[in-house]
This record gives sequence, C-alpha cells and structure tokens, in this order.
Amino acid sequence: MVGAIFLYVGAEVSVSAGIPLYLKERFTIDITRVGLLGTGLFFTALTFGRFSGGVILNWMASRKFFIATCALSFLALLGLFAPVRTPAIASFFLAGLGFANIFPLVFAIAVESMPQHTNELSGLMVTAIVGGACLPPLMGLVADHSSVQWGFVVPLAAILYVMCTAFINLKAAGVNITSSPGSAGVSPAGFFPDWRLLHSPFSPLRAALTASLESLAQARARRPRSQQVRDTEQ
Repeated sequence: MVGAIFLYVGAEVSVSAGIPLYLKERFTIDITRVGLLGTGLFFTALTFGRFSGGVILNWMASRKFFIATCALSFLALLGLFAPVRTPAIASFFLAGLGFANIFPLVFAIAVESMPQHTNELSGLMVTAIVGGACLPPLMGLVADHSSVQWGFVVPLAAILYVMCTAFINLKAAGVNITSSPGSAGVSPAGFFPDWRLLHSPFSPLRAALTASLESLAQARARRPRSQQVRDTEQ
C-alpha cells in the first residue's frame, strides 16, 4: 500500500504537469492563452470528487467505490489517446474525478488494516508522497524519446498497479467484489483485506517492511514508561 501511495502521487503530479504540453503538442493549443483550461478541468474535478466522496460512501459499498475510482482513472487516461479533441479534453475531467479519492482511501485502508502500527504506517505513507518527484522525470524521459502523449503511459501504468493491487488483495482474501461490507477476510475498513495477504514479486520487500514495523513497535514498548507517557501527551 505504501507503493500504491508512491505511484498514485507520482501519477497525479505527472498528469497535472503534462496537460498543457499535451494540449500544445497534440492539438496545437496555445498554452499561454488556454493551456490552463485542461489543468483547470483536472483540478476542478479533483476538488469536486473529494468533497463528494464522503457522500457517495453513504450509499455505495466502499470496496466497490475504491475499485470504481481506480477503473475510472485508468479509462480516463486511456481517453487521452483518443484521436478527437473533445473526448481527450473531457478525459482530464474524468481523470480528476477518478483520482480524487484514491489517496484518502488507500491511506485509510493501510492504517486500519494494521492499527497496531498506525504511527509507523502513517510516517511511511507520508514519506511515500516522494513519488510526486520521481515519476514526472520518468514521464519526461518517455516523452523526449517519443511524444508527450506516450509519456502518459507512465501514470497509466501507475494507476494500473494500484487497481491490480486492489483486485489481487480481494482475491487473496477470498472476498467477492459484490459481497457486502464486513465479509470474512476484509480489513477493519470494511472493504480491503490485510495488505500482507498480497502475493507478488514484492513479497520479500513486504516481509522486510513488516519486520521493520514490528521492530519499531518492540523498541517503543521497551522504552521507559515515563517516556511513553510524554510521547502520548505530545
């Protein structure tokens, strides 16, 4: 899940930074005059989506909502490869709606799946936003060797990873995507299984991360009682 935050933030920054260049190269739109239109659509949708996300969760199962937001983001980024200008520009708005709730959902899922490591996971999640500084240069590298349009393959792959992680976790926990919240194998968040159940090539990394979290917890437990009280008060 830390990797999902890393890739999501990188994808968001890459998309927002690449929109003006995309409009100029693909549709010869003067970015000094109307280039911000595409960026404005993206961030308007992002803001609206985050405000409406809490409302949607009142009537839609949260695990379905998480999968839906990932799928919408993926399809919207695919829309940037449309040959017609109107669908391509509309994809910026749809991408903003899809991106809007991925960060808060992933953050909450990871923390609630391991409540005993809340502090450690929170720190790792915040650190993972460094992805916003790592993926844009990679996108630029791809764009330099092909086109700005093909540079969007980088955020597309990042969102695909986040979406696949969601499906793999659900399958590993034996949870049907149409099942109701609270089914067996689902995390306390009600829709996402324990991230440690994921079987992937990153299993050694996951094991090392789990060991590090347990070591930190043990170190905190061995500290003097007075120090623990002071940390709690802070």
